[in-house]
Amino acid sequence: MPLQKKYNRLHCKTNALIAGLVYCPFCEKRLRVVFEINNKPRFKYVCPCCCARKCSICAVDDVPLNEFVARQLSYLAD
Repeated sequence: MPLQKKYNRLHCKTNALIAGLVYCPFCEKRLRVVFEINNKPRFKYVCPCCCARKCSICAVDDVPLNEFVARQLSYLAD
């Protein structure tokens, strides 16, 4: 893909709190945000290598991850 097309793509806006800040601990690639609707709308953070079976982490739900980040920030603030 030419460099110009890569940077002129439209980017999706998301309400995921830590989108773009979470990386896979195995392959160190940025986790993608996937919007999911089951009983209520929510997000999942998905490793791009999961489909190729290169990583053992596939997806992380947003609620536990957001709670963990909030707890860690609270510890830092104290």
